[in-house]
Amino acid sequence: MNLELFAGRACELKKMNNAPILFGKIDRVAGDRMEVAGVKEQLPEVACGQHAKILIYDETGGFEVLIGRIDDWEPKRLILREVVSLVEYERQRFFRVGVDLPARIYEIYDDQLYGPIPIRIKSISLNSMLFECAQTLVAEQRIEVDPSFFSIEVEHLYATVSRGQRMINSMAYVADFDPLAEWEEQKLCGFLFAKQGDEIRRKRGTMEK
Repeated sequence: MNLELFAGRACELKKMNNAPILFGKIDRVAGDRMEVAGVKEQLPEVACGQHAKILIYDETGGFEVLIGRIDDWEPKRLILREVVSLVEYERQRFFRVGVDLPARIYEIYDDQLYGPIPIRIKSISLNSMLFECAQTLVAEQRIEVDPSFFSIEVEHLYATVSRGQRMINSMAYVADFDPLAEWEEQKLCGFLFAKQGDEIRRKRGTMEK
């Protein structure tokens, strides 16, 4: 995507939960970086490294949605990096790898952890995981996933159970992850690519036999 085409266009920045950040215009573009000058006197507090939506408008009333990561901000200016289209962002977020990994989760009630509960992760993305376990969980159940299956440096991985389906001898659930810090996301992304490489090599080995 040639981001330079958007230079000078009016835009609106929002947090990923659609909370407004600022109205302004795209002042400068270089590679995947974009600088937005605001029309408000003061920006609300935003965290560097978090993702934001960029709604870019044209003179016909049309608009396009991009996603970028906040790199730096001043009272009336905000710089984003890693700016991509919404389609590309969703593709990256929902890139999923099939696995068969033992792991542990803890149920969360009133800020207390209960468990551990053994599970098997069957597929995983940056956004969610599909897992099986013998214990019954409820919709919107808050859980903490032991993250040691992909990193010993990440301390916490929180998620919310969004779907469940009964299997023959267990239950299968989908849990959506809470937003990760940038470095935690990079750790998980590296793990996913490594697992994808293992899967490709395994399939190639099967075909060569």
